Amino acid sequence: MAKKKVLLISYHALPMDVVASYRAKAYCDYFYESDIYPTLITHRWELDNEERWIYHNVDEEVLTEDYKNYQVIRLPRPQEKNSPSTLTTFSHWLSGDFEMHLLNSYKMFRTFLLSHLKSNTYDCILAIFNPHYHIKLAYELNKKFDIPYILDFRDLWDNQMITTSYKPSFKKIFQDNLIKFYWKKWLKPCLFFSTTSNVWINYLSKLSGKNGLKVTNGHEIDSVFEPISTKKFTLAYFGRMYPYQNFEVILKGIQGFLKCHKGIKDFELLLIGIKKVNDFNGIDIFQSNLDNRYIKVINYLPKKKLIQYVHKNASLFILPNLIEDNGSFFVKLYDYIALNKPIILAPSNNSENDEVTKRLNAGLVTASSADVTDFLNKSYAEFVKTGKVKNGIKKNQVNYFHRSNQVAILANAINNHIN
Repeated sequence: MAKKKVLLISYHALPMDVVASYRAKAYCDYFYESDIYPTLITHRWELDNEERWIYHNVDEEVLTEDYKNYQVIRLPRPQEKNSPSTLTTFSHWLSGDFEMHLLNSYKMFRTFLLSHLKSNTYDCILAIFNPHYHIKLAYELNKKFDIPYILDFRDLWDNQMITTSYKPSFKKIFQDNLIKFYWKKWLKPCLFFSTTSNVWINYLSKLSGKNGLKVTNGHEIDSVFEPISTKKFTLAYFGRMYPYQNFEVILKGIQGFLKCHKGIKDFELLLIGIKKVNDFNGIDIFQSNLDNRYIKVINYLPKKKLIQYVHKNASLFILPNLIEDNGSFFVKLYDYIALNKPIILAPSNNSENDEVTKRLNAGLVTASSADVTDFLNKSYAEFVKTGKVKNGIKKNQVNYFHRSNQVAILANAINNHIN
């Protein structure tokens, strides 16, 4: 039986070590199990001597990488555009161009694909948002070549938009309404769309009238880790922190724990790879509320080294929850679960983060800082006796969130839609 050929469009791809690149990687790694052969169109992500992503001239070589189960076509990465005038920006917004700095990338992808598709055929296109030009391209290529397409949304254009606290400026309202117009237009001809949460499926279905499919992100850990002894009773958090997370409950819970164990010598809080989000620095939140003697800040670690490090050094994970459920599911939560260390998720907000953590018995979900303190006290008592903290996670359910199983959900839908 011939494999279906899927043209996969993703700006982000390995060797970039970001969440978006791992979603594209998963499609390349696991589609073959469902008789689908993907060709990924992306950029030539190459580093200079100072570990910065380089730009290319537009006429530099297109590189093709052939693997057993997929193909990658890498286009030169053109220089990003400088910020244009307000009038020029609005003009582009009216045409459906919403990432002004990536207009050169859009032109690069479009020029290449219009030529490539004259001599190469595909059963469908799978375009991953973001950026917007992926889904715009899928729409345009469908119009030109009549190729069916699927839109895959890792996020909304602004996840806070669906919260009750969202108070946009007039300019943002204008942009939001334009994006809604174009998303409805680009969604209407697609076979179906996929996204990572039920909240976003409901929103996009109401916007477009199209059916949505939940395809979560996930972990890539082949078997659940077993807890091991650590030198210190260590809480850990890795990855970005956002201003719309609620840090108060967990911080007060840790403060309560430290009051119960004044002068504790074997406690540590690891903050790993915390990058600023605009002007927000999550590290400041912890350093201004906790005794800095207990805080250890570690720079970014590549994913493989990160997993090995926290497996060896962390006793529990902390996860300050979103102030409001905006449909986001913390990608790090999948890794926390597979690493099989208890998770403290607080405050509860009735989101899918809460539901999954509870369903898998992966740790504590609470709105109470006193509960956090009590959980830490009991966990520390166990650590003192055994050197580790056991977890009651339902291991038989963890594999559902492996990337391979999530990709299979999308692959089955593709096979059902394309005969």
